[in-house]
Formats: sequence, structure tokens, C-alpha cells
Amino acid sequence: MKISNRNIMKIFMRAIKSGFLGWFLHRITAVILVITIFIHLFYFNYVMFVLGEEPISGINAYIFYNIMLLSGLYHGLNGLKMILAELGFGLNQRFQLNVFLLIIWIVLAWFGSALLWRVFVGW
Repeated sequence: MKISNRNIMKIFMRAIKSGFLGWFLHRITAVILVITIFIHLFYFNYVMFVLGEEPISGINAYIFYNIMLLSGLYHGLNGLKMILAELGFGLNQRFQLNVFLLIIWIVLAWFGSALLWRVFVGW
């Protein structure tokens, strides 16, 4: 089987329609959240309170907390979409619900990322 852009697009669209992509990203963001929360709670606190140093700052802190923010937003909004689907909301309007949650994700990600930039980088 020859791999082409058309075949990759078919596979990608099938993954979206079947719900596999959302399920997979939900699991990946859960792992990312567990790792980043562990680092934030234990490593950063150890470095700050035991060693007396600042763990990260500047652009490194911005990238770390932005990863936590973006994965947390996706995980939370996708979980909300799953809850609404189980309650019966959005069965006929699934596309509109996905677009609405995507717009909310973009707005919250933009504001959160801008706030993190101001806090850690300072422009």
C-alpha cells in the first residue's frame, strides 16, 4: 500500500469521525497533566523550600506552565463534551457542540497564555 497524503487524510478523518482521536488525546493529556502536576508539586517545592532556589523562570517557566494550561484545557473541555453527550445533549448537534467547545478552548488558551507570558516573561 502506497502512503500518500490522500491516504493519511482518510485515516485522519476516520479517526475523527469514530471518536478515536478525541479519546486518544484525552488519554495523552491526562498523562501530561499527571507528569506536570507531579513536577510542579514535588520537584519545584523541593527546589524552592529545601534548596532555597528558584526552580525555573522566564521562558522556561512560560513553556512549562503553557503545556500544563493547554493540556488541562483540552482535557477539561473534552471531559465536559463527554458528560454532555452521555446526558443526551449534543447528539443531534455534535458538530455545533464541537465548534462551540473549540472556540471556548481557543479563547481560554489565548487569555491564559497571554497571562502566563506577562507573569513569567514580563512584557
